[in-house]
Amino acid sequence: MLPQAKIEEVEKLLAEGKLSQRKISLLTGVCRSIVSQVASGERPDYSSLFEPDAESLEPSGEIERCPTCGARVYMPCRLCHLRSSSEEGTLKRYRRRAKQKASRRLLAAVLRRQQVEQALATEAIDSAANRTETKPVNDGQEEKP
Repeated sequence: MLPQAKIEEVEKLLAEGKLSQRKISLLTGVCRSIVSQVASGERPDYSSLFEPDAESLEPSGEIERCPTCGARVYMPCRLCHLRSSSEEGTLKRYRRRAKQKASRRLLAAVLRRQQVEQALATEAIDSAANRTETKPVNDGQEEKP
């Protein structure tokens, strides 16, 4: 968004009528389409759109005691609103961290489980191999009772 000072400068140069829109664009650093919109009156006045209404800032009604914080304020209590919205953000951060920690713990548990299963499988293979190696070989001799 362009600063209001730039728009006012473009309007002033257009009002003088000495420069073309292209030269005004080069001089001010504002693109030609914006200069054209300002000249034709098509560009809305963005500064007035973002200015708060004086009526909305004025307190209305009687001063009451806020049931949440106990302060004497015009209702609704803006402080309680800000606190609740900031607490919601804090709660969201705590929840996100808790989920991340739980995910890490779960992943670590799964990895440990896989390592244990792999170790058991390796041990089973080794013990089976050892049993076949230690088995006595019968060279055609019969056992005597």
